[in-house]
Amino acid sequence: MEVTRALELVRKYPERTVADSKIQAAVQTRIGKYPEKMLQNFHHSNLFLPVKVARMLSLRPGLLSAAVRAFHDKDSIDMQVKGDCGD
Repeated sequence: MEVTRALELVRKYPERTVADSKIQAAVQTRIGKYPEKMLQNFHHSNLFLPVKVARMLSLRPGLLSAAVRAFHDKDSIDMQVKGDCGD
């Protein structure tokens, strides 16, 4: 089924898409804590970045989580490799 057709059916018959009350209660329990809980999970840090990396992240901020993950997941072999960012 195409997305447009699915959306059309949901709009036309919204009552058919309502989940059981137990499922709705479970979902509400999980999401009811937000956005307040989200504020507890913010982390702030100052760091120095090579100019090219800072520029890339300013142009494509969506890459930040991948950059943090790559830095966090590095191992001893990664630490031995010293690359030049060309600054």
